[in-house]
Amino acid sequence: MRVYIGGDSLASSFGSQLATNFGKTGKISAVWDSRPSSGLINTKFFDWNKQAKSINTKYNPELIFFIIGTNDANTAVKGNPKGYAQAYKDKLISFVNNFPAEDQKIYFVLAPSMRDKTLNANLQKINTMIKDFAAEYGFATISSANVLSPANVFTLSIYGSTVRTDDGVHITAEGGKILSDYIYKQIGELIDLTNINNVPAIAAIKAAGCCVTPKTSTTNTVPTKGKTTTSSSNSTTTTTTELTTSSTTSSSTPTSLED
Repeated sequence: MRVYIGGDSLASSFGSQLATNFGKTGKISAVWDSRPSSGLINTKFFDWNKQAKSINTKYNPELIFFIIGTNDANTAVKGNPKGYAQAYKDKLISFVNNFPAEDQKIYFVLAPSMRDKTLNANLQKINTMIKDFAAEYGFATISSANVLSPANVFTLSIYGSTVRTDDGVHITAEGGKILSDYIYKQIGELIDLTNINNVPAIAAIKAAGCCVTPKTSTTNTVPTKGKTTTSSSNSTTTTTTELTTSSTTSSSTPTSLED
């Protein structure tokens, strides 16, 4: 089985550990891919559609774990611009369409609560949009808040383990291990992850370019109703997306892995 674990900088905290856990089964090859400061909104900064196409071509993963939204929160939600929910849904549609096979299962890992009240309020709206999108189209969500920010309250430490960094945003290595173990346990209830014959572990794969912050861009993406408009000082382009049936219809995909 092939697994892909990707997303913004939060993916770096648990991605490598989760990929290693999967590899210990001796039957799962997992690649992890963290892109600091990235999101779905500003494709000029980092284009997740382009990356997803590349990942699908190179690895053809059967299980995809994706965490996103923290860097989109203030950009997409700030000021509650008209149509921002539909605009973000369009971004999600574009992303999942890069994994069109019916046997590819996508799990959205929802970001934990943030310390900054404004960022957290906006992020919770993003998380809700992702949950609603997943429920509508048959994907799954995994709530990191279950183990990192119980009751959606930011906390630095849980049961003696420091799970968040001092910046109030990122996840520590300890927190990453807790989250990776949590996700692994959830998947273990759906897939046999035992290594009865002690087959040698398959090493985790670090995607090319992983963990490197791309160069910043002056281009801003402004959500508008029913479409996403990308504007710069010189030109404006409008893109719309359609959801293909093959990427969202799979009766075997659980609708949620939340407790």
